[in-house]
Amino acid sequence: MVIPEYYYWGYNMKRLGVVDVVSRRGVALVKPFTLGRNILSIVNASIYDENFRRIGKVVDIIGNTMDPRIVVKIEKPDMVVTDGSIVYYYQEITRKRRSSR
Repeated sequence: MVIPEYYYWGYNMKRLGVVDVVSRRGVALVKPFTLGRNILSIVNASIYDENFRRIGKVVDIIGNTMDPRIVVKIEKPDMVVTDGSIVYYYQEITRKRRSSR
């Protein structure tokens, strides 16, 4: 059985991009695959590696609008994240609450 690319463990995970640079301070820069209007909505989303282990969270989006970089704060300092690896993101769906009358 082949599992679709963005449906793992019952979550709606999507490909984010390729790790561009990893710093010693526990921050990784990711070059996204697609440029969309919803790129700002992935701030605070959880980031997973190719083996679907949680790496960290999206902290910020920097750079030019035509060539942005996504700043990911790596949670564990002993986590090995290599340049060129593909990362995925999962963002919890927040539903709007209805106001009571």
